[in-house]
Amino acid sequence: MRKHYFLFLFALVSTYGFTQNRSVTFQVDLGSTSPSANGVHIAGDFQAAAGATGNWKPDETTLTQAGTSTIYSVTVSIPDGRYEYKMLNGDNWPDEETIPSESQVGGGNGNRFINIYKDTTLAAVEFSGNAPAGKELLRIGADMAQAGTYGTVTAAGNWQAAAGFTSDWNATATQLFADPNRANVYERLVYVPVDTFQLKLIEGGNWETVPSACEVGGNRQVIVSGAVIEENCYAMCGPCPAAPLPQYTMTLMLDMQNHLACNIMDSLDVAGSLNGWAGGDLLTDMGNDIWAITLMVDSGEVQFKFRSHFGGNVSWEGVPNRVAVHSSADTVMACFNVDGLGGYCNPIPAKADMTFRVDMATWGGSIDTAGVYIIGDFTAWQTNAIQMTPLPGGIYETTISDFCPGSMYFKFVNGTPDPSNSSNEENAGLDSTCAVDNGVGGMNRFYERTSSNAITFDLIFDSCAGMNISIDEEEKTDIVKMYPNPMTNSAWIELTEGSFDVTVLDLSGRTIQNMSNVSGKVEITRDNLTSGLYIVTVTNDKGVASSAKLIVE
Repeated sequence: MRKHYFLFLFALVSTYGFTQNRSVTFQVDLGSTSPSANGVHIAGDFQAAAGATGNWKPDETTLTQAGTSTIYSVTVSIPDGRYEYKMLNGDNWPDEETIPSESQVGGGNGNRFINIYKDTTLAAVEFSGNAPAGKELLRIGADMAQAGTYGTVTAAGNWQAAAGFTSDWNATATQLFADPNRANVYERLVYVPVDTFQLKLIEGGNWETVPSACEVGGNRQVIVSGAVIEENCYAMCGPCPAAPLPQYTMTLMLDMQNHLACNIMDSLDVAGSLNGWAGGDLLTDMGNDIWAITLMVDSGEVQFKFRSHFGGNVSWEGVPNRVAVHSSADTVMACFNVDGLGGYCNPIPAKADMTFRVDMATWGGSIDTAGVYIIGDFTAWQTNAIQMTPLPGGIYETTISDFCPGSMYFKFVNGTPDPSNSSNEENAGLDSTCAVDNGVGGMNRFYERTSSNAITFDLIFDSCAGMNISIDEEEKTDIVKMYPNPMTNSAWIELTEGSFDVTVLDLSGRTIQNMSNVSGKVEITRDNLTSGLYIVTVTNDKGVASSAKLIVE
């Protein structure tokens, strides 16, 4: 990967800011252990800074019982920094706790540790235990040896709220801190319930690209059933290699004919694991709507996306991260905003009106007072978000006139869209049956136009259930019956009266089968359908469309 260069002073300031005293509350849960008549104490290398006569004094810093509970605590004022400590049920060294290896500093050092950078109340970890009662330790580590010089290291995932942070997938909330005993290693202890979680590391605001060999839904998967140490090389599977990776040239070629047919573009760049997702590597117009760039890139798996720029706005492709395995000088070809590699663009239909309606009532959550929005690659995502108009019954609607792109990625937002916080965007209820992975811990809805007819989307917020493509109910096109479903060799569609176009799409939006001007009972054959889920779209001569899911065994 490309290296990022920062002043060392900046790295220090970003880690701890300007030195000042913080209010820090240490806690311990004695659980079933009877408290010593000599009191409960804490000893560590913070004590002198907190006003004790020295450090590691087992009888000077006393913890106080919280009411009649088994939890004991003490609050001190100490400067920012990294500290080590132990709890004692008593006031002398034979009384200290035995700290499990998962919570120890490591390298032969059996102490606990904490990094202080703000006012902090530590979790009430059980005496001689790894975590508070009812939770387990998740020790998150990042080895940055392959990243060169780097910025602040953080972690995010769907475990953050359970660990006490404000929201999941928050890129800035969970900072990792340097291990003084291991170069380039950053870590943090958090406490979560038993569950299966997803996680990503972030460097300088740039989300890592998890290699396909160890990703689940584009993220790292962590199974917590006891104390877990989850340490990985940034953007790699497992530990970092002992030596730097060899580099080779990679030429990226991009067919822009469809995008240029719809948009004015100032420039085009690429962002990915090849440059820390920072972008800035501009493609050159080679003529005939083909743009290209050649970069020196680390060998191994490379993930990336393209970005178009116009008037100061950045429009990311909505596709899942593109993936190429790089082991020698090579060239890859793609179509802008169309998933996959190796192909040119298909012609797009003529412009058409697109109406979006989303049902917030069926969703069941509280509707934000700021309203409901739609974002997508056609709005430069949050940058030019479109506020939707409220209708009776908790329905919100907007129409985009003369919509141009053939393919589109989009989602709805409950409240004001925020590029730095996606917590109010639909996500948890979307899966591969109606959406695709966006590469940053979320999902995007996807649709590809196959005709120039106007289309209306009737969707339920944060749900794949009942995802229909239709217009007014009195004009709605229905698939009367589709059977067998799942299918093995073929399936039959029974249609309402009239003639229709029938299109079979895979989940990336590619047209696999298309039948024009058909009616009555129509057969879908196995032919070029591999096992998996497909979307069958039926469109009448007025442009009214509906869709249904088809499973091929």
